[in-house]
Amino acid sequence: MLGLAALALWSTLLPLRAQAGACCVGSTSTVPTRLGECEKGMAGLSLGGETAVGRWDGEGALGASSLQDDAVIASVAGAFRWDRKGQVGLSLPVRLNHKGLADQDLWGGGAGDLVANVVWDPFVELPTGGPGKALPVPILTAGLRLPTGRTWEQAEGALLEDVTGLPGPGLLVGLSMERTLDKTPWSLGVDSELARDHDHLHPTVTFNGSLGRYLGTRWSVVGVGRHQRSYALDGTGGSASRTVLGAKLALGKAMKWRTWLGAEGDLPIPLLGHGNLRQVSASAGFALVR
Repeated sequence: MLGLAALALWSTLLPLRAQAGACCVGSTSTVPTRLGECEKGMAGLSLGGETAVGRWDGEGALGASSLQDDAVIASVAGAFRWDRKGQVGLSLPVRLNHKGLADQDLWGGGAGDLVANVVWDPFVELPTGGPGKALPVPILTAGLRLPTGRTWEQAEGALLEDVTGLPGPGLLVGLSMERTLDKTPWSLGVDSELARDHDHLHPTVTFNGSLGRYLGTRWSVVGVGRHQRSYALDGTGGSASRTVLGAKLALGKAMKWRTWLGAEGDLPIPLLGHGNLRQVSASAGFALVR
């Protein structure tokens, strides 16, 4: 279930942003609804797949999973910048799920949870070698996840194969420090979601980072990592976590289009996850930018 929120946010896809003398060319950002400072709007589509390869138990030990759990995810996203400092974005995933157990082989799917966000970029990042100090800049995000998908409470499938969203709305808040105007761009940040299910709160915190490299003025490659932990504040003391590494390759033409290809997976190391399936995934996307 934690992966649905991440997919709704498209936290595994790569856009392109500004690079030194070439406006809006490359970025280490992992949110494709993020626009560069000289971009006004974007509409994009991605297609990906994921499959479970094992699990962490509640004590963090590695183990096999008796449940076959696969999905194909198509996502649409759009963004609009109203001025240099601010922009708004929307994203919506559509899932086709497959689950198998013993002699059961079941399919289901539908639209997932709609996410709307606002990005606030208050400071102009200065290029290396220019006037002034070339420092990383803060990026603030705030948003709302709307429960437009089908939750486990609404599901009719025997293995919950028709689940496409999380129960209740979620409040999203994030802060990152980014440096994009160097040959080797990087970012460090933390994202959070406070979801409400009936009378209980379910907070999730994700620590993430990226380190990339510009390959000329149109290509970029980046490695990304994140550790996600969620809590159930319902008196049970339940929690779950996962740790993911991935890589992405992007190509784009400034103010025209961008495309990306990426893969990631949960690290098969004890104690780097708790109470979660271990998954691997791959995705590709394309966006028109103006």
